[in-house]
Amino acid sequence: MHNFDQYCHIFTANWSADEALEATNQLLQLKDRPTAIVVASDPMALGVYKALNDANVNIPNDISVASFDDVEINRFLTPTLSSIDMNTEEMGKATIRFICFRQLTY
Repeated sequence: MHNFDQYCHIFTANWSADEALEATNQLLQLKDRPTAIVVASDPMALGVYKALNDANVNIPNDISVASFDDVEINRFLTPTLSSIDMNTEEMGKATIRFICFRQLTY
């Protein structure tokens, strides 16, 4: 295919800002730093912001950060966190439709 795996790094942490901070510190040790970080939740993004700030890495000039949840506190971060509001009810409905459709096609 396109072999994009060489450009992706996955750091797994629990859902805390502290573990996200540690994961980001590990990411910053990579020989080729990424140009963007996608975080699983906004509370974790706080840890990412802290680690990047401590390392004097500029958001978004050096590394872009995007997250999920779109909680109100994002507007108070500098720069404002780019975050997606996930409609979990719609995601659940879409999942059920997908499962039902797949069962009908077998």
